[in-house]
Amino acid sequence: MSGLRPLPAPRLPPCAGATSAAALWRCVEDAGREIGVDVRDPVPRESAYRSTARVVEGDLRRKLADQRAAKACGGPVPAGFAEVREPGENGRAPLVGYFRAPTAADRATVVVVHGLYDSKHSRYVRLSAEALAAGGFGVLVPDMRWHGCLLADSLPALGLEEGPDLAAWSGWLRAQRPESPVGLLGFSLGSLAVIHALAADGGAFRAGGIAISPPAALGRTLAGLDERPSLFVHGREALIRGFFRYALRVRLRALGVAEGPERKPFAAFLVWLARQPPFSPGTTPESLIASAGPGPQLAAVRRPLLLVISRRDPVYPPAAVPELAEAAAANPFLHLVATTDGGHIGHPGTYPRWTAEVYHRFFAASAGVLAASVGLA
Repeated sequence: MSGLRPLPAPRLPPCAGATSAAALWRCVEDAGREIGVDVRDPVPRESAYRSTARVVEGDLRRKLADQRAAKACGGPVPAGFAEVREPGENGRAPLVGYFRAPTAADRATVVVVHGLYDSKHSRYVRLSAEALAAGGFGVLVPDMRWHGCLLADSLPALGLEEGPDLAAWSGWLRAQRPESPVGLLGFSLGSLAVIHALAADGGAFRAGGIAISPPAALGRTLAGLDERPSLFVHGREALIRGFFRYALRVRLRALGVAEGPERKPFAAFLVWLARQPPFSPGTTPESLIASAGPGPQLAAVRRPLLLVISRRDPVYPPAAVPELAEAAAANPFLHLVATTDGGHIGHPGTYPRWTAEVYHRFFAASAGVLAASVGLA
């Protein structure tokens, strides 16, 4: 099988005794040094295209199936997991996903949140879930709104409704395993849902979260994706941008949304989305992006949140990294690792050993971080 491979078993000890955010961040940073991997080495090892394309290699058929409602829900239940199907409460999206209990009652349960155009069956999601489960963590892998089994039934909301959906999942998990603290691991658009969930956390996510390739500079990102991709301008990264546009067009056609003469699918999508419930009359694409963007949400986070982004992400503009760096500098519960390689959500393939160690170190200690210093009960 080409593309991503299973993550190696972690070998480093967990972050024992890390009862402050600063201690947790020191332990996470030590992981690279202890295994001899410098993810910030300024000399690139591979292109951003290669780091990103590896995520899809061997999984392209799944990726294409996830764009069509007739196929997006199909797929085998991973070994050791059980399928969950629960109706949504108070008008919320249904709860559909795969669950595996932790090996110990007080071991964290991690919700692994897929990115745009993907589902609980995506290979990078499954391999991350399997790595966490092998480490004894509980794991839940849900389909998010407008994806997987919810593709035809639940509309997206750029994290504004997906964050509360994750809180509903936390309630379900705590009913199953009350002693297991819940954490979040999100990729790309899934990271935006993670950020919104943690910003509104009322005790639902004691184990905090990891956000890989979170969509900072959201407005510029979406505008950039509407630019016609060109091999002369973007090189092979034009293929990645082209797929983002292709997949959105497939979904817009299914919704009956006209793209318009300018042939800008993301702009058309935002205009359409701003007019849908639960957004109030008068909502504009600009106000929607302002509400959904991660900046204000990151300032409100009071659980440990590790942000991992590549400085050479083929999807996000250069402004994404300094935006996240500014947020991390202002909030001790945030920590940013801006890697050289990894492209867009490609860190499990580019840095497999480092990724495995960071998953284990973070979620083994994150629930124990004391928050009293900033007034969190």
